[in-house]
Amino acid sequence: MYKMGHEKSAEQPNIRDGPIGAGEAALRDSAGRDRAVRRTRILVAARRLMAEKGVKQTTLADIAREAGISPGTLSDALQQ
Repeated sequence: MYKMGHEKSAEQPNIRDGPIGAGEAALRDSAGRDRAVRRTRILVAARRLMAEKGVKQTTLADIAREAGISPGTLSDALQQ
């Protein structure tokens, strides 16, 4: 039977108990790869635009658009 709230039952163990499982580790690795791919896309876009338009004429919005991400995602990536 399904229980409401934070009660644990033998039928439905809490998946967060214990060490990191293979599934969680895979998700963390995937997130790391996604971050690396996004960073590479940003750097490639920035270099290309700066070579084409010049450093002073290239905006963060241009880089985000060229990299295929939102300006907010670009801002977050630059802060990491």
